[in-house]
Amino acid sequence: MNSTLEQEMATNHVYMFLVIYTFIIIFIITGKSLVLWMVYKVLSLHTVTNMFTAHLSMIDLITGVLALPLSMITNLILPHMNDIHVQSKYLCLVQKFLILSCNGISVLGLLGIAIERYIAIIHPLRYSTMMAAKNAKIILVTFWTYAISLNLLLFIDGFNDYEPGQRCTMKSTLNPIYSTFYKLNILAVVILTIIMYSRISWVSIKHRRAIISQLASIDNARAVAYAKEHSALRTTTLVYIIFVIMYGQAMIMLTLNVNGVIMSISEAILQLNSGVNPWIYVLYHRRYRRAMRIALNMKPKVTDSPDTGVTSHPENAM
Repeated sequence: MNSTLEQEMATNHVYMFLVIYTFIIIFIITGKSLVLWMVYKVLSLHTVTNMFTAHLSMIDLITGVLALPLSMITNLILPHMNDIHVQSKYLCLVQKFLILSCNGISVLGLLGIAIERYIAIIHPLRYSTMMAAKNAKIILVTFWTYAISLNLLLFIDGFNDYEPGQRCTMKSTLNPIYSTFYKLNILAVVILTIIMYSRISWVSIKHRRAIISQLASIDNARAVAYAKEHSALRTTTLVYIIFVIMYGQAMIMLTLNVNGVIMSISEAILQLNSGVNPWIYVLYHRRYRRAMRIALNMKPKVTDSPDTGVTSHPENAM
């Protein structure tokens, strides 16, 4: 009787999380595809700032299209169908590699946004040279190279502890030393990003008027553009705060070695973060709301103007 009840509970658990992860995947793919289409179509969004935003959306889209479906297969579908956990060591390692790489690149992508905002707010006169499109691309390639190189170590014996037949979890797959090293890398990036946002916020609060006045004496257009940077800053700061909350709870659960349904819910909350960001941009940033309306019109590429409305524009501004 007890075994039958446990089996029914396990089956209900599988179905529940299949529904949850299906919703998260649809949520991520819908939101991130919309962001990428919006940045592609609206030429006024072809900026270095939105290069980082589009990059983050692309990573999250990969999470929704590849990493999460594979996670559903290894942790839910195959165990339920075969009554055993994954027998292929490398199928589990590939799934963890995708999840860890996407999460790592996302964290580094948020650092990239912080770097771009830092230069825009702290060094506005040097922004065009320090944060040229070429430099932004170098930063992104460096992030990808570092994150992928770090997670490729997972395929080397000694960096993973997975045995066929085990549940494909972080705890059963990652060697404890490697797991700690990965967490410390993420923590270092998070701390650096928080420091940068703290510095940006301090300057924004204390010296905003003085900087705008100084820029106006040189070029009024730059002063107007600088004032608009603060709207984007508020949005990106909110995005990062929500990320820290969602990612932080997952790191705490992993550190405490929590298992079962609670850990599964924690992981679902972590992945849900990938789908939340687009809606924050749309809800809290007027320019993105206007761009979304333009993108949903399904017309050729256009550039929006706050003064004259929307006009056709054949050139790529990025």
